[in-house]
Amino acid sequence: EAQAFLDRLVRHQISEEDAIQAVQTHGLNGAQEIFGYVRQEVLRRKGTAEEIRNVSAYLARCLREGFGRKSEADREAEIAQAARAEQAAVAQQAARTVKEAASAALRTQTDNVMAQFVALPITEQIALERAFLEAEPIWAARPAASLSRSKAFQCWLAGPGRGSLDLPITAD
Repeated sequence: EAQAFLDRLVRHQISEEDAIQAVQTHGLNGAQEIFGYVRQEVLRRKGTAEEIRNVSAYLARCLREGFGRKSEADREAEIAQAARAEQAAVAQQAARTVKEAASAALRTQTDNVMAQFVALPITEQIALERAFLEAEPIWAARPAASLSRSKAFQCWLAGPGRGSLDLPITAD
């Protein structure tokens, strides 16, 4: 890994002696941090009055003087931030899993309720639809075939709001 990094520095017109000296002075990780810092600075300053025109010279100076090397506090903060990001990702995944499980359970419950509803005699189906429209009069203005009204009716059937009519719902 050290040789690959030294070769990379040489490709950026840093003499092999200067590259070895930087690794000896700052360690491999320190020299890599400096290299990363230089890359960030070049990108950050591009197109500004402070643009770095001679990247190789700037890199050589930073390697000699240790510019861009992270302090122990910076490394610890970076590690802590990465840990927080990992925890947040795990929490988001757990929340998604819970939400997906709840959605699947609701779909199953709705499917079961609708299967039971369809199995009822037509007169009982009509009575349930009337009870729904009495309990939720806002849906009376919507066409019977509308998707939103159909979903509202399914939720009403599955929920405790069925009024005095008792649809025999079984938990499968």
